[in-house]
Amino acid sequence: MITQTPLPIVRLVCVAAALMAVACDTADPIEPIVGAWESTERIGSDHNEMQIDADLDGEATIYFFFDGEWFFADFDVTAEPEGGGDYALEFDCDGGCSELDFTAECELDRGDLLCKADGLWEDYEFEWEVR
Repeated sequence: MITQTPLPIVRLVCVAAALMAVACDTADPIEPIVGAWESTERIGSDHNEMQIDADLDGEATIYFFFDGEWFFADFDVTAEPEGGGDYALEFDCDGGCSELDFTAECELDRGDLLCKADGLWEDYEFEWEVR
């Protein structure tokens, strides 16, 4: 025998199920490094720019001088949380410029991202602020 459930009970069950689904959502919190960043200082006439997405991948454009000439390079960026507001950022140069690839150890400090890079970039100042 099939029994029809009165409509108000069906609505109540559906609302309760929907509320439970929302309450059980365990999405990971967004890392504070996620967002659009720019260098605190101009390099030539531009600011460095970096975008870190929620998946902790992103892109950056970095300006620099070499032999008195002004250049820029585009990078794919990957951020790895290290806890306590610290991050390791890997910068992979787009195109035939792998000699410019580097890693930076970064710390979030009152909304600024302060980084120390390796390789060719070890003397380059990387200080970022939210755009």
